[in-house]
Amino acid sequence: RKVVQHTMKAASDVLSRISPRISRLRAALDHHKAAPFRLSQAVNAMYPAGSEKRPVQSWMEVSGWPVALREQVGEHLKQSSILALTPAMHSESSQAHKIMFELDDGNRIEAVRMSFRNGKNSLCISSQSGCALACNFCATGAIGLKRQLTSDEVADQVLYFLQRGHSIDSVAFMGMGEPLANPHVFRAISQLTHPKMFAFSPRRISVSTVGIVQGIRKLTREHPQVNLAFSLHSPFEEERSALMPIGKVNPLGSVFEAIDEHIQTTGRRVFIAYLVLEGFNDSEKHARGVMEWVRHKRPQEVRDKLHINVLRFNPIGQEEMDEVLSVPTGETIRSRSGAELEVEGMPSPFYRRTTPHGIERFEGLLRKFGAKSITLRQSFGLDIDAACGQLYAAYEKKAAATS
Repeated sequence: RKVVQHTMKAASDVLSRISPRISRLRAALDHHKAAPFRLSQAVNAMYPAGSEKRPVQSWMEVSGWPVALREQVGEHLKQSSILALTPAMHSESSQAHKIMFELDDGNRIEAVRMSFRNGKNSLCISSQSGCALACNFCATGAIGLKRQLTSDEVADQVLYFLQRGHSIDSVAFMGMGEPLANPHVFRAISQLTHPKMFAFSPRRISVSTVGIVQGIRKLTREHPQVNLAFSLHSPFEEERSALMPIGKVNPLGSVFEAIDEHIQTTGRRVFIAYLVLEGFNDSEKHARGVMEWVRHKRPQEVRDKLHINVLRFNPIGQEEMDEVLSVPTGETIRSRSGAELEVEGMPSPFYRRTTPHGIERFEGLLRKFGAKSITLRQSFGLDIDAACGQLYAAYEKKAAATS
């Protein structure tokens, strides 16, 4: 019996470390002098790896508990819902379903469930409310960083869909925020892969980064089988740092060194994302530069483990884009939506979405200079502002307009 109790306590300790909710639940059960196995019953009911057909949504649905205990726990935790977030707005297209969630403090985040033609479903989730990195092609960067998400707030975006019976085949950290800038993301991945919680294979989880070197190394140590994607977008340091200011402190040489180490340690393929901005980073010179970094400068054992994903840019707003491109550098204008826009020269926060022919032309240039593994990525939910780079919390604009 002592061995069983010790095993249960060790398992509870692990779950409490990676989930603030389970830590608080454990304290609540201890306060009400519940037997230790009550925590296991709750975990089994709350998460899809448990025995329930569908994860429960409230404490009152934990069927293995006495009704009195369900009420006591709900009162102790001051909430009936299990989730650390609340759906605030929905929008759908033929292949994308976006949810805007409100957090307990009023901040908001977004998640998008994408349905592929092969029947698979992927969920794109946020790691931060807003983002501090100010990449000037990304709508989320315009919000600024509101705060980091907890590991529960990250994982609960997945749990929300599972509670409602939606299948999720893979999870991508490609929503609002930079995943590797939030230390809680590593615990969220631990939740998603824990056999008692979500039980996802780590190979069904992808983390996209702008190139946080220490974060890449930590991911290699703690979650080596998780898929890694690196956003390159320009092979030239100065130009890339103008697009993505984080490049000034995480130069390409250091990023690719960390990627080399990741591949050599894990044997896993790494995805190189390249967002094509028409007339800006789609020249023959750019294609040659990309292949210098991705192939010619790489160790022999690494080269064939790098796969290029070519992406089409999703414009922040067509009216703003058309207007700003007609204004001389250095001038400030007011767009039709009322927002003030300063034109600082290229790179500008307003770019044109390249044509399908333009994407294919750039792919051909990459192949010309040595690309062996390359994919043209499909965009989802452009019509509902749910495609990559468009997770812009509309309530911020509305609040600014009415203040």
